[in-house]
Amino acid sequence: MSNDLQTFMSTILSEEQELQFAAFDSSNALELGLLIVKNAKQKAYPVVIQITINNFLLFHYAMFGTTPADVETASRIGAVVSKYHHSSAYVNIKEEDGHGGLNGGGFPLIIKGTVIGSIVVAGVVAKDDYELVVGTLKEYLGMEKEGKNKVE
Repeated sequence: MSNDLQTFMSTILSEEQELQFAAFDSSNALELGLLIVKNAKQKAYPVVIQITINNFLLFHYAMFGTTPADVETASRIGAVVSKYHHSSAYVNIKEEDGHGGLNGGGFPLIIKGTVIGSIVVAGVVAKDDYELVVGTLKEYLGMEKEGKNKVE
């Protein structure tokens, strides 16, 4: 494995430690999902977004330009996150054969160190899917700390 991939894996693990919630419910799923939609529209990314807790779908949105195949991909990515309790980007790199990773747009939904679900974006290049999820999580969690977690 190259040093670049090892560095990226370390970055992913750090982000998984950093991007955790104190609590999460369907209201948070709606707010976070709408923020991902807003950020995807700003980048003109046609994506499918899914947010689940314990395999229960709390938020789903398929933007114009996506297909049923993107929805299926998002579901498979969510299953990878649920199985491995890590980002699909991490699993894809770690498994080296690409088994199950499919795409980088799946990120674990973590409350105080416990994986309870997944946040998935699928539809554009894997790196862009991943960056959209992580960037939006950083934005949302920053807003939450400031007490401004309402999407306008």
